[in-house]
Amino acid sequence: HTRPAPTTRAGMEAYNRGDYARAYALLRTASDAGDAEAQVNLGYLYARGHGVAADQDEALRLYSQAARQGSSEGMNALGYKYDHGSGVIPDP
Repeated sequence: HTRPAPTTRAGMEAYNRGDYARAYALLRTASDAGDAEAQVNLGYLYARGHGVAADQDEALRLYSQAARQGSSEGMNALGYKYDHGSGVIPDP
């Protein structure tokens, strides 16, 4: 398992401290640059409504982007949404 890119890592650390505004800014930057791990973690912010308005469609989009890049965490998050019907029609 590789370490996340510095911006992504800093965003995850901010999230873990509860600094959702900083987490959002860092993760959005890394996500927009195509970082799959940032996409998944930004998706968590949207799924949980931490620092942003909850938006299950945006979470799904971000998880899907990460999964298409081969991110196992993105695949897992996407599978969870479909398995549990979290913002989508359940499709186990």
